[in-house]
Order: sequence, then C-alpha cells, then structure tokens
Amino acid sequence: MADIALTFPAIIVLLGTLIFFHELGHFATAKLLGMKVQEFGFGLPIGRRLALLFKRGETEYTVYPVPLGGFVKLAGMEPGEEDVPDGFQSKPWYSRWLVHLAGPVMSLVLAYIIFCGLGLTLGLPTTGDVINRVDLVMPGSEADRVGLQSGDMILALNGKTIKAGKEMLGIVHSSSFEQLDISVRRDGRVFQVRATPRPQEVEFSKLGVMIGMPWDAKRSNRVLRVIPKSDGAKAGFVVGDVVTAADGEKITSAQQLIWIADRDANRRVVFAVSRGQQNLEIAAVLKPGEVRKDKLLGLLGFIPAQRLQRVGLAESFHYGTRATTIFVVTTVRVLFSREVKDSVGGPIAIADATLNSVKRGLYGYLELMGILSLSLAIVNILPIPVVDGGQMLLLLVEAVRRRRLSQRTWEISARIGWTMIAIIFAFIMYLDLSRVAANKLFR
Repeated sequence: MADIALTFPAIIVLLGTLIFFHELGHFATAKLLGMKVQEFGFGLPIGRRLALLFKRGETEYTVYPVPLGGFVKLAGMEPGEEDVPDGFQSKPWYSRWLVHLAGPVMSLVLAYIIFCGLGLTLGLPTTGDVINRVDLVMPGSEADRVGLQSGDMILALNGKTIKAGKEMLGIVHSSSFEQLDISVRRDGRVFQVRATPRPQEVEFSKLGVMIGMPWDAKRSNRVLRVIPKSDGAKAGFVVGDVVTAADGEKITSAQQLIWIADRDANRRVVFAVSRGQQNLEIAAVLKPGEVRKDKLLGLLGFIPAQRLQRVGLAESFHYGTRATTIFVVTTVRVLFSREVKDSVGGPIAIADATLNSVKRGLYGYLELMGILSLSLAIVNILPIPVVDGGQMLLLLVEAVRRRRLSQRTWEISARIGWTMIAIIFAFIMYLDLSRVAANKLFR
C-alpha cells in the first residue's frame, strides 16, 4: 500500500521533470537566439496561474496548478506574425529550426545526465552480486503466474531461511520441475506461494542442438546453438530455426520437449521447423539420455536485484554513454518493427511502470526517468506535424524553396498533425485498456 500511495506523486514528479526539461531546451535556445520569451511557466497552462514568481526583462516566470512539466510562450509564434519584433516568426528558418531541435536535445541530455549520475550517487549493479529481492518479473513466467512482484523479498525456500541472493539462486537453479514453497515479504506482510522452476532452454547434448524455451508461449522455441558436425547439424538444424512440433505434437513447454525425448529414445522423430518464410521437416534419432536432468537450470522467471556499488567518474560516464546508446538504438529499432504493438504504452502503462519502479527503489525510478526522457526525445523528433520533428521538416522545406510556407500550408499541416496524434493516442489507449483487461498491468 505504501508503494501505491507513492505512485501518484511519483508520476507527477516523473512527467513534470521530463516535460520541464524538454521545454527548458526550447526556452534557453530561444533566449540565446534573441527571441522574445513572454512567459516560462512551471505546470500546464490550464486555469488561472497560481503565482508570478518574478519577471526578468520581458519574461514572466510563473506557476500553474497542474504540475506536469512546463511551457514556453514566445512572441510572434503563429504563422503570419512575421512583423512582431524579435518574435519567433521574424527569425530566419535555421533559428526557428534550432529552437525546435533544442527540446529533443535537452531530453536526450537529461537522460544522459541521469545515467551518468547513477554511478556517482546510488551506484551501479555489481555483476554476480545479487540479493534475495525481486527486481523484475518476466511476463508469462512462473514467477508472474504465482504473483511475485518487483520489490518482494524472498525469505525462505521449502522452509530454508534465505539470507543471501546466491543461496536463493542455488536452490532455484537446482530445483528444475520441483515444486518450491516460497516465503515472501511485501509491504511488511509475509505470505506463501508455490512455484515450480523450469528450464528456459533444453540442450540435446547427443544431438548437438540447444533449443531456447521462452516464458511466453506465444514466442518461438528457437534453436540457439548447433554443434558443428553433430548429428543435429547433419540432420539439417541451423541456428534460428523455430521448432513448432515433434511428430505432429505441438511444442509449448520445455517439460513437454524433455518428455518427448524420454518417450521416443532410439526412435526417429520428425520435427516441424519454421525457417524464415519456409516450413520444413527435419528427422533425427533421439538417443537415450539425450537430456541430462541434472544439467537443467531451473528458473522462476524473475531477475534478482543486484547490489549497487559507487564507481568513479570515468566508469560512470562510460556507463552513461553505453546505456544511452543502447536505449536509443533499441527504441528506434522497436518503433520501426512489428514489436511496436507489444512495446509502446500510454498513460496507463506509464503509471504501471512508475509503480513497479517505485517498488524497485530510487535506482529503478531514476532509470525509468532516463528511459522515458530518451523516448520523449525520439518521439518528438519524428516527422509528425505539430511535434518538433514535423516542424523541423517543414522548415527544411522552407530552406529548400528559399521562401516561407504560406499560412494556409501551416494550418493544413497542423490539422493533419493533430489528426495523426489523435489516432495514435486512441491506438495506444486501446493497447493500454486491452492490457488492463488481460490483467497484464497493475498485477
């Protein structure tokens, strides 16, 4: 309950910080380029302003009642107001272009500062040094099924008190397909759940093929490795093959695949395989002892929290650069792939992510802020009219034409842009509500 009570103010601070810094980029650049800034407000300009903090030059610094970010009011902002002295429209195309660019750049800078600052303040996760606390739960996993959540402390497994993360992992990893009674503490309350660790990959050691078994049954059972010159390689398996069935029996779990290997030892089994656009059949003889039960690594499907350790300036900046690059590349790749439907989220998904980050602690909360700031930068740079990227594209058209676009053109582009935004928002809200209905959020 304490985490839920913290979620609302955490969302306000999160979104407020992201929008405020984004608008700060527009404000600072407009000032730098000699544009007249009439107002720089904290909060959304809804209703009457709460206070005028101070006035410096021509700019009023104000506070509004809805504390979600801020806004910048520039003189001569609308098309057709080119005659306003020091107004936005009175400036050349490249000055206006830079003002629009500054918002996404500031969002990118904020994310970079957050990622770099984590190492100097809270510390970075120490590889291999885990604690007995749940950090992230994989959707569709056994941990997800029994209701484990971020922030849960694992107190005991089958009656054995757990004092360290490595002790917890040792028991889980050695208990593949064996039911565990788990004692959990959450918000001061202790309760019990029962879960069965299972492997996420199955290796046919004699066949020379390793097949990954994801938690989510909707995802593919993909061949991860094929040993050169092995029986599996000779039969025709290649890395990336998706195994869908064995002798006509659909494969949905690691346990089922192991059972088939035991049942059909010394028999020729025909595997149905998907390879790109092709559907193939590969025949192989499974030998006794194909799957070593003692070699299977049991997993519950949660990532344990890692101990944080402060690092020096150089390592902090190295981590910040690396994290920023990875998140930017991943976000861009997802936006232009089929994964976008499963990866994007609206206000409800952001609220759920904020709740989970609060459960993870300050590190998880700041990490989420950095990721969302990068997402804000990338989304705003997309060529959609009314967002920064769309405005920048139209200004480049102005530069190529060597004359301004008409007021009518700007009006039409704004209508198109707002229509696109409305459609995108409706789609994202549909995805959010579908996830709520499917019990995938706020579990």
